[in-house]
Amino acid sequence: MDHLHQTLWAQGLTLALGAYTQASDAYAHDALVNSVALWAVLIAAGLVLLEWVVARRARG
Repeated sequence: MDHLHQTLWAQGLTLALGAYTQASDAYAHDALVNSVALWAVLIAAGLVLLEWVVARRARG
């Protein structure tokens, strides 16, 4: 894994963690009770997309 790949991966994880934290806080305040699973799926999808973009850039 090159430096750019590591940097982008770390930034993606930071963003995903921030989104998860916001969703968790909303859940704790009963604001997004039915949407927590959706947030988890969106975060996971974002990480997969980021990894795909980084891998594609590394190849080309």
